[in-house]
Amino acid sequence: MFAANESFIMMEDDDSFGMSSFRINKFAPITPILNTTREEVFFEDSTAKVKEIQALVARTENALCRIVTIRKSMESLVDFDQFQANRKVAKSGSKKLTLRRQDSSSSEASTIGSCDTRDTAMMYARDTSLLEDARSFVDDLHLPVPSSISIKHTSYSMIDMCTSKDSMQSLLPSSCVSTEFSESGSSDTILRGLLASYDSGSALVLKSTGEAETPGLIADRTHLNGSNEAMDSMHYDEDRFSCFSSLSLCDEEISNSFHKEKRLERLQDIEISFIEGYSKEFYTTMARFLQATIETKRHHVRLSFFKDTFCGHDCILRLFADGFADNQLIALRFGQTLMRLGYIEHVDHRIKVLRNSREDFYRFSRRFKRRGSECKQSRESIKAAHYRECVIAQELMICDNYDFDQASDQVHALVTEECLDILGRLLRRLLTQRNKLLSYKGLDYCFLGAEAVNVLQHSDIATSTLDAILIGQALFDEAIVESVAENVTSFQDKYIFYRFLAGAT
Repeated sequence: MFAANESFIMMEDDDSFGMSSFRINKFAPITPILNTTREEVFFEDSTAKVKEIQALVARTENALCRIVTIRKSMESLVDFDQFQANRKVAKSGSKKLTLRRQDSSSSEASTIGSCDTRDTAMMYARDTSLLEDARSFVDDLHLPVPSSISIKHTSYSMIDMCTSKDSMQSLLPSSCVSTEFSESGSSDTILRGLLASYDSGSALVLKSTGEAETPGLIADRTHLNGSNEAMDSMHYDEDRFSCFSSLSLCDEEISNSFHKEKRLERLQDIEISFIEGYSKEFYTTMARFLQATIETKRHHVRLSFFKDTFCGHDCILRLFADGFADNQLIALRFGQTLMRLGYIEHVDHRIKVLRNSREDFYRFSRRFKRRGSECKQSRESIKAAHYRECVIAQELMICDNYDFDQASDQVHALVTEECLDILGRLLRRLLTQRNKLLSYKGLDYCFLGAEAVNVLQHSDIATSTLDAILIGQALFDEAIVESVAENVTSFQDKYIFYRFLAGAT
């Protein structure tokens, strides 16, 4: 028998066989289970979010108050107006700005936004302050006013100039009106225009009244001219710098066009035969390049041994990988042309085509003479310890003038518009293979002019140093390569950095 006041709880146990059984625990108290409703959970979550938002707003207000306090304490030490961005007014928007000013001053402009009105007022105030500075500068010069001219009756008064921008443009001469009138303009430029307009206004008044020039008026005009000359001398250095920069650009363009014109004149005296859109010298250069770069071996064919031979697959792969051809089909077409010209031949003379196969072997023909090794003499490379100093020193040196008239006719026939793109791609691939493409002054695909000349000679693309320099100059003229240093206006056989233009090759 169990007592009536005792509580019983049925508890589930697992026996050793995995079967569940029930036992009674009369000593465990019964705890009521409270199920919270959805409304209570939602209320607690919303209350916590509201508290988080209030805390975030409080922290933000405290931070803003702190920032305002710091700014007010530093106003006496720092001029915060200097951090405002300078705004330039474009020519196309000058009329709209004038209309906005007129609308903001009238009572009918209630539809204009507050932001535009504030910006317009700020621009107007800055223009007015700029003209006030010009007027104070005029007063400091103590320019005398002719007695025959009344400023009140003329349209050249300072009050009219401060009224609108159009009146200011009417005062300035045509050379000043054509330039952009913005707040970035200097007060001395405006003053120069005012003095010129002042002089012209004097002449107009005298002409209308029919009076002759008095000695005082002549002296006043002489004083004004002297002030103009003084201001011109103040800005002599700036004008001279701009003149020199424009002259340097003109010299660069003239030198580039000069070299190009000389090459075109030389081509008129040379007989060039074209085969499939390229000159014959282009295929001759291709054969020399293959002879200098392709690997030749001794191969066994039909119980016979042939020295210095290569397979057709290696020939096509070399033309495609080094940049002579964009794809293997074009490389195969170039190889067929080399076969027809007699530069290369099959070991079996009965085969007259170039095959993309590892079982067909070819060799250079006897008519294609080997060139001597006199042009393959390597020059001393620049030392790593003095690398930077040598480059900077040679960039500051005067560019050498090469006599390209002494270059061969073959290289002049090679540097045509049809071949220069291929030569640029070929040079870039060769420099990449030899790890000669570097990064210089944050620019990629940079190389040294002397290294490019060495590569062109070692790969037998150029037969002499002058021919290699001419190829580099042609690439420079056609904007395939450019110099990193601004003062270098031609291709030089020196340790001067050049770089390939993006998309040029």
